[in-house]
Amino acid sequence: IFTVNALPTASLQKLIPSANIICVGDLANYCLNLTGTSPWAVTLDSNGVPRVISGVNAPVFDFSRLMGQPSLVNIFVTEVIDGNGCVNVVDQPVVQFRVKELPTAALSLDQPVVGYCLFDTARFSINLTGLSPWAVTLDSSGVGTVLNSAGSLIQVNKVWTSTGTFPFRLTQVVDSLCTRLNPDTIRTVIVNPLPTAVLSRVNTGNLCERDTGIFQVALTGTAPWTVRIDSMGVPLTFSGITATPFV
Repeated sequence: IFTVNALPTASLQKLIPSANIICVGDLANYCLNLTGTSPWAVTLDSNGVPRVISGVNAPVFDFSRLMGQPSLVNIFVTEVIDGNGCVNVVDQPVVQFRVKELPTAALSLDQPVVGYCLFDTARFSINLTGLSPWAVTLDSSGVGTVLNSAGSLIQVNKVWTSTGTFPFRLTQVVDSLCTRLNPDTIRTVIVNPLPTAVLSRVNTGNLCERDTGIFQVALTGTAPWTVRIDSMGVPLTFSGITATPFV
């Protein structure tokens, strides 16, 4: 008397996300449905690379695989062995899906070398890759602003109404399918106060004809300065000033 065991079977399903496209860094979740006697060992083929899952004790077995790079994934069962030692070479449909690269966002701005001046207008540009539409979060000193765009270039104008040093960075970019966190480095913006110039006369009192009037200009800001003075409708320009006050 002997027992003839049925061959084990194995069928593979892809679970959530159920779409045919998932993102780099996401988990592809699978389910194996098995018949036969435990424990099972199942051989999978993933883009030509065999992978053996052994020690499976339940007829329904869930597992996950981290998607590390963009690719077209074809995965299927090639063989199943059960606890009776029975081997079945499986001819099963391929589970196929695409792993999509994450979107990118690069921030740039037209900042002068010496920084902006108060009330200047800056133009921020954000270049995007991925699938339209996008939503980008631009953070400044902890305050986030969400910018939505159907095109791959976002441009924003900002008028500087206060002085100081301001960090800007992109904290998130979302396209139609995927999300990337912190897609770019911090950009630091310097906004300088406007310079001032105060004109005064050094030799006070009345002057006579052919006397020399001595004037000085007290300056704020960063050297060197250029100062323009109007004297009875005649413009006078003094440039290359490196010290204040200027006499």
